[in-house]
Amino acid sequence: MFQVVSKLKQQLKQLHGVHFHGVSDGVQHSYLRLISLWDSLHLDPLSITLQGMEYEAQLDYVKWRKIEKIILCQQTKEHYLQHSDENLGYYHTLIKQKRR
Repeated sequence: MFQVVSKLKQQLKQLHGVHFHGVSDGVQHSYLRLISLWDSLHLDPLSITLQGMEYEAQLDYVKWRKIEKIILCQQTKEHYLQHSDENLGYYHTLIKQKRR
């Protein structure tokens, strides 16, 4: 069983490295691309090519933002699970003392 879990963990690390490495860079790059397309569209608002590129850039930006949100939610949950019990013993002791 341990070997199966170890292999799964290695595969998950590889998957994370491929798909989620540099998410903040991806968000920033897609945002800058979108800004430059907005500037180009401001100069030529009737260009269908630029409109299509802007739509694709918006989809790309939304995709990166969703990935970033998922990662931040996972990090928050992990932090809570690691640090939520730090003072639990202290509070239980206080409650027991108040009951006496």
